Amino acid sequence: MKTSIRNRLLVAFICLAIVPLLLIGGIIGIQSYSTLKDTTIQLQGEMGQSVLNKITAFFDEMENELTLSGKLNMLLNEYKAVHYDTMKLLMSKDIYDKLLLLNRDGRTIIYLSRLGLSSEDKVDYSNEHVFIKTMETGTIHYSPVRFEDISGEPLISIAIPLVDLRSGKLEGVLLAEVRLKKIWNLISDVQVNPGQSVYIVDAKGKLIAHRNPSLVLKGLQFAAPAQDGIHKGLTGENSVIVVKRAVFGGEEFNIVAEQTASDAFALAINFIRVTAALIVLALLAAGVLGLLIVKQVIRPIHNMAITAMAISTGDLSQQVDVKRNDELGLLGSAFNSMSVQLKSLIDSLEQKIEERTAQLNDAQAELIRQERLAALGKLTATIAHEIRNPLATVNTSIFSIGAALEKNETERIKRALGLAERNVRRCDNIITELLDYTRKLEIRPSKIDIDRWVGKILDEQTFPEGIICRRNLSCGLEVRIDGEHMRRAVINIVTNAVHALSEELPHGKELTVETGRSGENLEIRVIDKGPGIPDDIQHKIFEPLFSTKGFGVGLGLSITKDIMEKHHGGINLTSKVGEGTMITLWVPIDEQ
Repeated sequence: MKTSIRNRLLVAFICLAIVPLLLIGGIIGIQSYSTLKDTTIQLQGEMGQSVLNKITAFFDEMENELTLSGKLNMLLNEYKAVHYDTMKLLMSKDIYDKLLLLNRDGRTIIYLSRLGLSSEDKVDYSNEHVFIKTMETGTIHYSPVRFEDISGEPLISIAIPLVDLRSGKLEGVLLAEVRLKKIWNLISDVQVNPGQSVYIVDAKGKLIAHRNPSLVLKGLQFAAPAQDGIHKGLTGENSVIVVKRAVFGGEEFNIVAEQTASDAFALAINFIRVTAALIVLALLAAGVLGLLIVKQVIRPIHNMAITAMAISTGDLSQQVDVKRNDELGLLGSAFNSMSVQLKSLIDSLEQKIEERTAQLNDAQAELIRQERLAALGKLTATIAHEIRNPLATVNTSIFSIGAALEKNETERIKRALGLAERNVRRCDNIITELLDYTRKLEIRPSKIDIDRWVGKILDEQTFPEGIICRRNLSCGLEVRIDGEHMRRAVINIVTNAVHALSEELPHGKELTVETGRSGENLEIRVIDKGPGIPDDIQHKIFEPLFSTKGFGVGLGLSITKDIMEKHHGGINLTSKVGEGTMITLWVPIDEQ
């Protein structure tokens, strides 16, 4: 049973155990996720800000050193040796790759290199962007980060304007190529948790500093997101990313602090795992509890349902096995009591039905006998009436013949004999109709040219004076029918039409016989302009022994209907009082 109480209770217990856990777990999980996300962003922001502060301090210290060195050089402009010693002292810090003292035309005055070189091939820096910007603005400018060809170490140029302290004029530029490896050390000193990392990318997204220098040397690119949140990290893994942007000497630097989502949300993931485990336990508990309830409650109900189904199929001997004293036991006892009462009631009803059936059979047999007697009486009365009249006429004719013989009146004898002959024929027709109605009708079809066949039937008929018979025989069909039986049907219809036209009519006595095709049927239509048939008796005219004429047995149309039905066809009536009647005989054309 797909919708049994057992299944529904099991589902209900499981839902009651799991749904609250799902709701609570979902709410706590979402809250934990949101809280952890905000906390992680805050922590990443603090770490990024810490790194930014260190880098800012690093660049500020260098700018201060270089600015102080530049002012000292301008103060002691006449002492070249002092300039050289001051710059050499700066080179000793291992932060600078090169130091150059350039005049206002961009030509090299002093050149120092980390490798110990004191001169270089390139002595003209007048076209360098950082030199031009510094000379134009008189402010400190940084160059974009570049990478050393051999070691791959990132370098950046810092241009310090040299202003004559006496005249206030810009006399040159102190150009320092700074090694950013120091920044690597600053980032490496940052304490990070598992899954955390901090790195720096320039304005073009190129990685310039990372705790893992090999990633810098690989030349990785990373587009810093515009908004803090969860994004693809440097290695492509989903991470919580916070970006701190800073500008030094006109160059933008992005300090990126990230933590992988798997580590950031480890607490939420563990909570989900615990919730899933609780759901499994709740499912098992609900299943066990449901089985116990099924055993204690549902099984007796199920047994009663099986017993009820057996009783519904007619097996009233089934009883519920009652072994309990609780409500279910009372229900089982009441059920057994009702089944016993039902069996007793059904037995009583069956006995009454048998008695009533026997009474109905007797009443039906008596009714059939009475109907047969009534039909026989009606038939006997009709036949007696219809035969008595011709016999009375024959008797009168015989008496007339006897009287005529005594007087030797030949014409009178002939008229009496003719009248007697017609009435004898009338009796014969009545007997023939009775025999046709009671005889089993057998159809022997053959293919017949309908138009010629109907015309021949009409040629054999003698129509009373004043009655005009018009013909419209144009169907052009050859149909398989029983010619003799169908001839009887056509003659019956035509004879009825002639009798209808025998009355006094104001619009003439005209009869039309037509043949035609309607769909897949042959139709023979007999139309008269007689008085018509009233609507209230039209449904009776095909019944046996029914007649609107003052003579005849009333079997003609009934026999005609039987003939048409044996041909798998039928007979239709259309009539209107005062306008006439049309009788249509139809049979299928393709009937074999």
